[in-house]
Amino acid sequence: MKTFKYLIVIALISLILITTYYILISPKYIKQESTIPPLITNTSLIGKEELNLFLNVSPIYRELGYPKISKGFINISVYYQYSGESPFTYRLGYLEVNVLSLNDVIKSVAKELGLDPSKYKLVSASLSSGIVINGEVRERPEWILNFVRTYGGYWLWGCYTYYSHIEVRVDALNGTIVSIAKCDEELPPKGFIPKLNINMSKALSIVRSLPKLKDKLNLTIPEDGWEVIEEGKVFWIDLRLAKLGPGAKNYYLEKVINPKYAGKYGLFWVIALYGDTNYVARRVVALVNAKTGDVVTVTYSSMIRTPWLTVFIEPNFTSIEGAKVRAFKLNVSSELISQLGVSKATLVIPNVTVLEPGTEGSIELIVKPHDIDQDLVGNIVVMNPIPTQSIPQELVFTPLKGILIKNGGLTKVRLRIKAVKGCPEGTWLIKVKLITHRINDKSKYIESSIYILISVKTPQKTWKPPKQLITGVITE
Repeated sequence: MKTFKYLIVIALISLILITTYYILISPKYIKQESTIPPLITNTSLIGKEELNLFLNVSPIYRELGYPKISKGFINISVYYQYSGESPFTYRLGYLEVNVLSLNDVIKSVAKELGLDPSKYKLVSASLSSGIVINGEVRERPEWILNFVRTYGGYWLWGCYTYYSHIEVRVDALNGTIVSIAKCDEELPPKGFIPKLNINMSKALSIVRSLPKLKDKLNLTIPEDGWEVIEEGKVFWIDLRLAKLGPGAKNYYLEKVINPKYAGKYGLFWVIALYGDTNYVARRVVALVNAKTGDVVTVTYSSMIRTPWLTVFIEPNFTSIEGAKVRAFKLNVSSELISQLGVSKATLVIPNVTVLEPGTEGSIELIVKPHDIDQDLVGNIVVMNPIPTQSIPQELVFTPLKGILIKNGGLTKVRLRIKAVKGCPEGTWLIKVKLITHRINDKSKYIESSIYILISVKTPQKTWKPPKQLITGVITE
């Protein structure tokens, strides 16, 4: 339990750092300066007959990549958690289970909240994975929907993901609304008519030209900031209606450099640039008035990124030699079906390395150092991570010693596995442990581990998973 909690905490910390750096915008939208990413969608979730008015955004926002719709391939991840002397958590596989379609969820939420598609549009939708640990459902899969308030065909600046105004979480299995969050929808004053005279490319070029005018501008930006403006990469461009000045909805709206816009509503291009160097994340966000082309706010921020000293080790299952990599499907237990509240679910266990008795094979391991400024030496050993699991002596793993791990590169080695003739058939979970040390210092430096399922069976026999890993998950 503690190990899994630590993993969750690490994941949350990583998410906070990413959203701080990227202002809740995924790096996948980094494109050429004259190009905005296409619509991200999943045709299996939204067919032509399903398109509804909440997804029917105007061409300008479609060009900006909205609505941002994403769904992972895995609806529910299944983990085995060992809580003994050396606790660990292993991702066993995932469940194949039907979830509610995005279209049905949008319709249900819109009806429940009374949303009018002429006033609201779907900004984003994502499907979060559920979690099952040792046969117990810990988290259910959820649809996360974000809606934005519109005015005159343009979108207001909100306070949730992608600056939306409403965020709704819906149970993806039964349609229950889990949570609803709303923020203030401060509309423009009566009679306000937004004007779009400046296109996106022009707005970006205006921001790029700011360093030529820095002596005339009332800006306190360090030299690093000017470098980002001039040469930094674009990671986000948007178009929003907002009110500027002290007390505004967002930090980027407060520091107005042109006094005539303070306290005023307007339509603005949001240009976000970045340039990272020497473990320092540097960001500049500038707002350009879409009617006049005036730059109205410029915000510079920097954050020191603490180096994460580690060495990753990953199996390359496409490199298998002398063995096979299989995925097995098993029927889920009635108890787990009941917890999920579904009629059917199938457990998929991928990446099982299978050997026949009397054969041997190998699998490539990829070793990659991260934030380490020197070469290392590593040794790889195979261990039994579960004391109650008995790995037969006839299943032999060759240790790897004296591996030179080059700084800044990938190191590839092969783990050799031999099922000696007479090796009993079965499936076992092994721990592959990498132990490193500096070249001039033999003391342990960094350790990393991965877990791999190894199976020995003849083709005629039915495959069976280790009982310890699937208790409460499948029908035995």
